[in-house]
Amino acid sequence: MVTRKQWCGRPPIVRIVVMWVSVGLRRAEAIVMIIIGSGMVAMVQIIIGIMVIAVIQIIIGINVIAVICIIIEIRVVAVVRIVMVTGVTLPL
Repeated sequence: MVTRKQWCGRPPIVRIVVMWVSVGLRRAEAIVMIIIGSGMVAMVQIIIGIMVIAVIQIIIGINVIAVICIIIEIRVVAVVRIVMVTGVTLPL
């Protein structure tokens, strides 16, 4: 005969097993979520990051490159002009 108490209350071993299984599943789920999640997040971050960085680089880059080019060009042109003028005028 199985008493009502035994029937209603699970034996401690079953409880422990159920707990372990549930914890294990949760852990496994968490690990899978972390792996998939971090992978997905990393991918999204990389994609977004690359896009954002690319856009920022393009914006900054164009400005910086334009400014640098203008500065370098002006300087180079100025230097070349000075050199040309002095180089041409000195021998003469």
